[in-house]
Amino acid sequence: MDYAIASDIGGTNLRVGLVREDGALEQKQEYKTPQNNPDEVVALLLNAIGKLQTKGKAVAGIGAGVGGFVDFEQGQVVYTPNFSFSNIHLKDILAKRFKLPAFVDNDANLAALGEKTYGAGKNIDNLVGLTLGTGIGGGIIINGQLYRGNRSAAAEIGHMTIQMGGPSCGCNNDGDLEALAGGRALDLEARKQAKEHKDSLIYKLAEGQIEKITGVLVTKAAVQGDELAQKLLQQHAERLAVGLANIVNILDPEIIILNGGLAEAGNLLLQPAKEILKKRIFADTKNSPKIVFGALGPDAGILGAAALVFEQLK
Repeated sequence: MDYAIASDIGGTNLRVGLVREDGALEQKQEYKTPQNNPDEVVALLLNAIGKLQTKGKAVAGIGAGVGGFVDFEQGQVVYTPNFSFSNIHLKDILAKRFKLPAFVDNDANLAALGEKTYGAGKNIDNLVGLTLGTGIGGGIIINGQLYRGNRSAAAEIGHMTIQMGGPSCGCNNDGDLEALAGGRALDLEARKQAKEHKDSLIYKLAEGQIEKITGVLVTKAAVQGDELAQKLLQQHAERLAVGLANIVNILDPEIIILNGGLAEAGNLLLQPAKEILKKRIFADTKNSPKIVFGALGPDAGILGAAALVFEQLK
């Protein structure tokens, strides 16, 4: 059976793995993504791939997903909003180093492709994948094919403006979905609120160390009934619902699949978002798309990178 070397390079984590064509992830490594030096990101990626045990395996190629604007045809990472990595011809670097066909795409595109191929989107031809991580990414599948747009810039769902004059995003936009409902936005708002509410469970769980407060900790506090944490997740759900409504009104997909760290909040985030969504969509709510959590969890991107290899080499 053929294999693919697959990588998922996000704003927080860099993952590398060896994936069978049937979707079995046989090996995986995970590292923190270097933030300020593009050369360090490339060096870490190459070193991680080199550590994979590929002897005796029929490796077809290399797939890589990157959290940013990727020119798919050129295999070039043009720009990343959440870490320093731009104007990198990653496809050429990988192909030259490992003497294998290489393909590079946006990480959220590949998370959607992963769910379509191996996960919650199997046998569904029209879907939208939403990656709720450090930022917010999107992937669109239309008639069974990944839709990249005219310049490989489609599905940048996190950068749709939902509040004119709102907080700034790393992409230099203001008031976009990512700046208001992304993981980093939740971290920042929770830290601000915890400073003002030192009696909250969020503050106590962080042991008074504000920099330790993250969305994961907020979720933990909310599950335990903390009023401030539940209020923060409700606010996030309201903002997310605006983005979901825009997706439904424009694309009318059969299903929307949520992945990423924020999805770990589960129904604390999704249930209120669904209720708000009903009030914002144009179509009959009885026929509105299902909104589900992905079946692949944090491996959606890496499995999507492998799926890209097998798809491109058919």
